[in-house]
Amino acid sequence: MKALMFGWEFPPQISGGPGTACEGITRGLTENGVAVIFVAPRLSGNEAPGSTVLLSADQIPAATGDIQRAATEGLLSYLHVNSVLMPYTADADQSSEISADDLLQHVLSGKDTAAAYPFKGGYGPQLIEEVFRYMLPAMEIAGKYQFDIIHAHDWMTFPAAIAAAKISGKPLVVHVHATEFDRSGAHINTGIYDIEKLGMDEADIVITVSEFTRKNLISLYNIPADKIEVVHNAMPDASFRRDDKKASPFSEKIVSFISRITYQKNPENFLYAAKRILDKDPDFRFVVAGNGNLLEPMIEKAAQLGIAAKVHFPGFLEMQELVRLFGVTDVYVMPSVSEPFGISPLEAVKAGVPVVISRQSGVQEVLHHALKVDWWDVEEMADAIHGLARYRGLAGTLKQGASREVQGLSWHKQTVLIRKIYETIAPV
Repeated sequence: MKALMFGWEFPPQISGGPGTACEGITRGLTENGVAVIFVAPRLSGNEAPGSTVLLSADQIPAATGDIQRAATEGLLSYLHVNSVLMPYTADADQSSEISADDLLQHVLSGKDTAAAYPFKGGYGPQLIEEVFRYMLPAMEIAGKYQFDIIHAHDWMTFPAAIAAAKISGKPLVVHVHATEFDRSGAHINTGIYDIEKLGMDEADIVITVSEFTRKNLISLYNIPADKIEVVHNAMPDASFRRDDKKASPFSEKIVSFISRITYQKNPENFLYAAKRILDKDPDFRFVVAGNGNLLEPMIEKAAQLGIAAKVHFPGFLEMQELVRLFGVTDVYVMPSVSEPFGISPLEAVKAGVPVVISRQSGVQEVLHHALKVDWWDVEEMADAIHGLARYRGLAGTLKQGASREVQGLSWHKQTVLIRKIYETIAPV
């Protein structure tokens, strides 16, 4: 069996969990006898693909002639996103608004499609246009390569995957790692919502990373329950082994938050919890690692709370830096408002760090040896962090139990489930 897989990023160039998951899924599927062609808008050239065939869309000329016309005529009959689409970043220039219908007509009109398009990738102001431009190399790939099934990861790839499915006639699986409601709460981008729903409606099967997300798709997107399969994420392949011989540069307890600095990840309440802890026990330091549109506001918030000297903002951490941070961390916190899964707590567990996680997450379905809090309850969060840092017996019990729990969460095992899903719609 061979799968054509569309993603938006692939390690080492990643900004969050989906890229890491894509690497684990491609390797696990290969181990389970599924050959994978993985496509991303722009690859760095530093990837370690193993047996996976990696294709960078910025190196593939746009579809032309009959292939493009056939797909365009069919796609434009139903691929309509009637709201105004905005760039993904909250600080994007408002002048970059564009009607999705106008954008589709331009992108698929054949203009500027004679050569490969120089995708930037990422999530900047060009995101929406690139989502639709991604359809063109997808059509070319679908007409050129042999495969049995199409697998698309998150909304950015759904138009491209639908185009490839229309060209090839192959079944489509869409994999939902996060929804617009997870990212934006009640203030969703309705254009992105429409693309998400279109992808799920057009798919033969929808895979979600948790029961938490499955319930959201049923209630918020009206997706039939029998169309959705849950496959939890797995332990990362990377080594996060903690080196207890490495001394911390600080004498205080270190509490780490490692994620994108966005509304979804709830950095503000993490800082409020830090303030509560420091008010009663100053022997703590806090690390907020990552980038995002709320980074500068959170730096300002720490100053406003009078805790700036105790909170560190190192930005995005590469793998070696992440390992070093886990090596000196006493408690890891994932306080997300809405987290479909959450790979970072598994990384912390692998590094031997006890964790505090949001009850509004998918990872809490598989990680029972953790302290769980509601994202809005700052007092509960502060108490959990403080207790876990100060009571060695509690921390030791949770670390041992969590380590046992995640041993069975391997990508080899999880991709056995994915292959079985493939076989229900593309029998070998």
